[in-house]
Amino acid sequence: MPIDSLLTPPLHLARRWQKGLWLFWASLILVLAVQQLFIAGSLFRLIVSLAPLLMFSHAIVRGKRRPLLWLCFVLLLYILKGIEGVVLAPHHWLNWGLAICSSGTFVCAMLFAHSLLKAQVNQLPRPAHPGQTTVQPQPETPL
Repeated sequence: MPIDSLLTPPLHLARRWQKGLWLFWASLILVLAVQQLFIAGSLFRLIVSLAPLLMFSHAIVRGKRRPLLWLCFVLLLYILKGIEGVVLAPHHWLNWGLAICSSGTFVCAMLFAHSLLKAQVNQLPRPAHPGQTTVQPQPETPL
């Protein structure tokens, strides 16, 4: 197997993580909608719960790394909310759904961002042989 085939960008892997991200993200929105509309009965709470997730829909569509990482930060709050609900009311299936869907969305978003980074790194120019560098080293200046 030639070495160049091993260094091809893993965009096919990124697309798989993007599909998984869409699946978990849509299921998370569905679980939150059912939880806020039918259990809490408040449209305002539904909007407040879904607004942070819907703000990052462009990151999922366009495949931008930084917004995906910020989405992961926001998802940590949803994971905490789901785990707290599971601990307080373990028999309630919506809490389990929130914990599982937010965790799955987090994992898929992180792996999607990671595979996008690997694809970008693989597209950088490589030196002709292992000893050659593409950037000239700068001499160190004494302090």
